[in-house]
Amino acid sequence: MYLICVWLLAAAAGATETAVAPELAAAGWRLLGFSGKEGNRFRLVDEAIEVASQGSVSLLYRPVAPDLAHTPCLAWRWQVERAMPPTDLGRRGGDDRPLAVYVTFPYDPGEASVTERMTRVLVELTQGSDAPGRALVYVWGGTAPAGTVLESPYMGSAGALIVLRNGDAPLGRWFEERVDVAADYIRVFKRPPRPPSQIAIGADSDDTRSTSLARVADIGFRACK
Repeated sequence: MYLICVWLLAAAAGATETAVAPELAAAGWRLLGFSGKEGNRFRLVDEAIEVASQGSVSLLYRPVAPDLAHTPCLAWRWQVERAMPPTDLGRRGGDDRPLAVYVTFPYDPGEASVTERMTRVLVELTQGSDAPGRALVYVWGGTAPAGTVLESPYMGSAGALIVLRNGDAPLGRWFEERVDVAADYIRVFKRPPRPPSQIAIGADSDDTRSTSLARVADIGFRACK
Protein backbone atom coordinates (compact mmCIF):
# COMPACT_ATOMS: atom_id res chain seq x y z
CA MET A 1 0.00 0.00 0.00
CA TYR A 2 1.58 3.30 -1.13
CA LEU A 3 -1.07 6.05 -0.84
CA ILE A 4 -0.24 9.24 1.04
CA CYS A 5 3.18 7.97 2.13
CA VAL A 6 4.20 8.34 -1.50
CA TRP A 7 3.65 12.07 -1.14
CA LEU A 8 5.56 12.21 2.10
CA LEU A 9 8.53 9.89 1.60
CA ALA A 10 11.02 9.00 -1.11
CA ALA A 11 8.62 6.51 -2.73
CA ALA A 12 7.05 9.54 -4.37
CA ALA A 13 9.27 8.92 -7.37
CA GLY A 14 6.91 6.14 -8.42
CA ALA A 15 3.76 8.25 -8.37
CA THR A 16 2.09 9.18 -11.63
CA GLU A 17 -0.90 11.38 -12.43
CA THR A 18 -3.32 9.68 -14.80
CA ALA A 19 -6.44 10.75 -16.67
CA VAL A 20 -9.62 11.29 -14.69
CA ALA A 21 -13.22 10.98 -15.92
CA PRO A 22 -14.39 14.32 -17.42
CA GLU A 23 -17.24 14.76 -14.93
CA LEU A 24 -14.82 14.35 -12.01
CA ALA A 25 -12.19 16.57 -13.62
CA ALA A 26 -14.81 19.31 -14.01
CA ALA A 27 -15.25 19.26 -10.23
CA GLY A 28 -11.50 19.63 -9.67
CA TRP A 29 -10.65 16.00 -8.96
CA ARG A 30 -7.36 14.46 -10.10
CA LEU A 31 -6.04 10.90 -10.10
CA LEU A 32 -2.83 9.74 -8.46
CA GLY A 33 -1.68 6.29 -9.52
CA PHE A 34 1.49 4.39 -8.70
CA SER A 35 4.09 2.87 -10.98
CA GLY A 36 3.72 -0.91 -11.17
CA LYS A 37 0.34 -0.86 -9.43
CA GLU A 38 -3.07 -1.38 -10.99
CA GLY A 39 -5.27 1.67 -10.35
CA ASN A 40 -8.75 1.81 -8.88
CA ARG A 41 -11.69 2.86 -11.02
CA PHE A 42 -13.43 6.11 -10.05
CA ARG A 43 -16.64 7.30 -11.66
CA LEU A 44 -19.63 9.48 -10.85
CA VAL A 45 -22.82 7.50 -10.17
CA ASP A 46 -25.99 9.35 -9.12
CA GLU A 47 -24.04 12.27 -7.62
CA ALA A 48 -21.73 9.91 -5.69
CA ILE A 49 -18.13 9.00 -6.44
CA GLU A 50 -17.89 5.25 -6.92
CA VAL A 51 -14.61 3.54 -6.04
CA ALA A 52 -14.08 0.08 -7.51
CA SER A 53 -10.91 -1.71 -6.41
CA GLN A 54 -9.68 -5.04 -7.76
CA GLY A 55 -6.19 -5.94 -6.60
CA SER A 56 -5.44 -2.25 -7.04
CA VAL A 57 -4.60 1.03 -5.33
CA SER A 58 -4.86 4.71 -6.31
CA LEU A 59 -6.24 8.02 -5.08
CA LEU A 60 -8.71 10.59 -6.30
CA TYR A 61 -7.80 13.98 -4.83
CA ARG A 62 -8.50 17.68 -5.14
CA PRO A 63 -7.09 20.87 -3.62
CA VAL A 64 -9.01 22.55 -0.79
CA ALA A 65 -8.55 25.76 1.19
CA PRO A 66 -11.04 25.73 4.09
CA ASP A 67 -11.11 28.31 6.85
CA LEU A 68 -10.84 26.03 9.88
CA ALA A 69 -11.90 28.84 12.18
CA HIS A 70 -15.37 28.76 10.62
CA THR A 71 -15.60 25.36 8.89
CA PRO A 72 -13.42 22.93 10.88
CA CYS A 73 -15.55 19.86 10.17
CA LEU A 74 -15.40 17.63 7.11
CA ALA A 75 -18.69 15.92 6.33
CA TRP A 76 -19.67 13.25 3.81
CA ARG A 77 -21.84 10.21 3.20
CA TRP A 78 -20.37 6.84 2.33
CA GLN A 79 -21.43 3.30 1.53
CA VAL A 80 -19.55 0.04 1.02
CA GLU A 81 -21.25 -2.53 -1.19
CA ARG A 82 -18.46 -5.11 -1.23
CA ALA A 83 -15.38 -5.38 0.97
CA MET A 84 -12.28 -7.50 1.41
CA PRO A 85 -11.81 -9.48 4.66
CA PRO A 86 -10.81 -7.11 7.51
CA THR A 87 -7.06 -6.51 7.73
CA ASP A 88 -4.60 -5.20 10.29
CA LEU A 89 -4.38 -1.53 9.34
CA GLY A 90 -1.21 -1.12 11.37
CA ARG A 91 0.74 -3.75 9.43
CA ARG A 92 2.85 -2.68 6.49
CA GLY A 93 1.95 -4.65 3.38
CA GLY A 94 -1.26 -6.04 4.83
CA ASP A 95 -3.50 -3.03 5.44
CA ASP A 96 -6.11 -3.16 2.69
CA ARG A 97 -9.40 -1.33 3.17
CA PRO A 98 -12.48 -0.72 0.96
CA LEU A 99 -12.64 3.03 1.55
CA ALA A 100 -10.75 5.90 3.15
CA VAL A 101 -11.00 9.68 3.17
CA TYR A 102 -7.75 11.63 3.49
CA VAL A 103 -7.06 15.16 4.66
CA THR A 104 -3.53 16.40 3.99
CA PHE A 105 -1.72 19.43 5.40
CA PRO A 106 1.18 21.53 4.12
CA TYR A 107 4.69 20.69 5.21
CA ASP A 108 5.79 22.59 8.31
CA PRO A 109 9.53 22.31 9.05
CA GLY A 110 8.85 23.36 12.63
CA GLU A 111 6.93 20.17 13.36
CA ALA A 112 8.78 17.79 11.04
CA SER A 113 10.85 14.94 12.43
CA VAL A 114 14.53 14.54 11.58
CA THR A 115 13.66 11.82 9.06
CA GLU A 116 11.01 13.99 7.41
CA ARG A 117 13.41 16.90 7.08
CA MET A 118 16.03 14.61 5.55
CA THR A 119 13.62 13.23 2.94
CA ARG A 120 11.87 16.50 2.21
CA VAL A 121 14.30 17.57 -0.50
CA LEU A 122 13.58 14.42 -2.51
CA VAL A 123 9.84 14.74 -1.91
CA GLU A 124 9.85 18.29 -3.28
CA LEU A 125 11.97 17.27 -6.27
CA THR A 126 9.47 14.58 -7.23
CA GLN A 127 6.17 16.09 -6.05
CA GLY A 128 6.77 19.82 -5.83
CA SER A 129 7.07 22.26 -2.96
CA ASP A 130 3.35 21.94 -2.14
CA ALA A 131 3.58 18.20 -1.37
CA PRO A 132 1.80 17.48 1.94
CA GLY A 133 3.63 17.08 5.22
CA ARG A 134 0.91 15.62 7.48
CA ALA A 135 -2.20 13.51 6.88
CA LEU A 136 -5.30 12.37 8.73
CA VAL A 137 -6.85 9.25 7.19
CA TYR A 138 -10.45 8.40 8.07
CA VAL A 139 -10.94 4.70 7.38
CA TRP A 140 -13.76 2.27 6.74
CA GLY A 141 -12.28 -1.19 7.22
CA GLY A 142 -9.79 -3.20 9.24
CA THR A 143 -10.01 -5.26 12.40
CA ALA A 144 -9.55 -2.45 14.96
CA PRO A 145 -12.64 -1.15 16.81
CA ALA A 146 -14.29 2.04 15.59
CA GLY A 147 -12.65 5.02 17.25
CA THR A 148 -9.17 3.51 17.19
CA VAL A 149 -6.34 5.84 16.17
CA LEU A 150 -3.32 4.10 14.61
CA GLU A 151 0.03 5.43 13.52
CA SER A 152 0.36 4.81 9.82
CA PRO A 153 2.75 1.91 9.11
CA TYR A 154 4.05 3.93 6.14
CA MET A 155 3.88 7.52 7.35
CA GLY A 156 4.94 6.94 10.94
CA SER A 157 4.39 10.02 13.09
CA ALA A 158 3.47 12.08 10.02
CA GLY A 159 0.11 10.36 9.61
CA ALA A 160 -2.72 8.86 11.59
CA LEU A 161 -5.37 6.33 10.63
CA ILE A 162 -8.66 7.06 12.40
CA VAL A 163 -11.10 4.13 12.20
CA LEU A 164 -14.63 5.43 11.76
CA ARG A 165 -16.16 2.10 10.72
CA ASN A 166 -14.32 -1.20 10.81
CA GLY A 167 -14.70 -4.35 8.76
CA ASP A 168 -17.82 -5.37 10.67
CA ALA A 169 -19.84 -2.34 9.52
CA PRO A 170 -22.98 -3.23 7.58
CA LEU A 171 -22.64 -3.39 3.81
CA GLY A 172 -25.05 -1.73 1.41
CA ARG A 173 -26.11 1.06 3.81
CA TRP A 174 -25.33 4.75 3.60
CA PHE A 175 -23.77 6.35 6.68
CA GLU A 176 -23.24 10.05 7.38
CA GLU A 177 -19.97 11.24 8.89
CA ARG A 178 -18.89 14.58 10.33
CA VAL A 179 -15.36 14.80 11.74
CA ASP A 180 -13.75 17.78 13.44
CA VAL A 181 -10.53 17.94 11.46
CA ALA A 182 -9.02 20.73 13.56
CA ALA A 183 -9.70 18.88 16.82
CA ASP A 184 -8.41 15.58 15.42
CA TYR A 185 -5.21 17.26 14.25
CA ILE A 186 -4.60 18.70 17.71
CA ARG A 187 -5.38 15.32 19.30
CA VAL A 188 -2.93 13.48 17.05
CA PHE A 189 -0.17 16.01 16.43
CA LYS A 190 -0.44 18.08 19.65
CA ARG A 191 -0.59 21.47 17.93
CA PRO A 192 -3.11 23.52 15.93
CA PRO A 193 -3.17 22.75 12.20
CA ARG A 194 -2.40 24.91 9.25
CA PRO A 195 -5.30 24.92 6.74
CA PRO A 196 -5.57 21.59 4.86
CA SER A 197 -4.31 21.56 1.30
CA GLN A 198 -6.00 18.48 -0.19
CA ILE A 199 -8.70 15.91 0.41
CA ALA A 200 -8.56 12.49 -1.22
CA ILE A 201 -10.63 9.33 -1.60
CA GLY A 202 -9.05 5.92 -1.97
CA ALA A 203 -9.34 2.17 -1.67
CA ASP A 204 -6.62 -0.42 -1.32
CA SER A 205 -6.88 -4.07 -2.32
CA ASP A 206 -3.45 -4.82 -3.78
CA ASP A 207 -2.09 -6.71 -0.75
CA THR A 208 -4.97 -9.20 -0.47
CA ARG A 209 -5.62 -9.25 -4.25
CA SER A 210 -9.28 -8.83 -3.42
CA THR A 211 -12.16 -6.64 -4.62
CA SER A 212 -14.22 -3.87 -3.09
CA LEU A 213 -16.92 -1.47 -4.23
CA ALA A 214 -17.81 1.71 -2.37
CA ARG A 215 -19.23 5.22 -2.83
CA VAL A 216 -18.69 8.67 -1.31
CA ALA A 217 -21.06 11.64 -1.67
CA ASP A 218 -21.52 15.23 -0.50
CA ILE A 219 -17.96 15.65 0.80
CA GLY A 220 -16.91 19.10 1.95
CA PHE A 221 -15.92 21.31 4.87
CA ARG A 222 -18.70 22.71 7.02
CA ALA A 223 -19.33 24.27 10.38
CA CYS A 224 -19.51 21.74 13.21
CA LYS A 225 -23.01 21.24 14.63
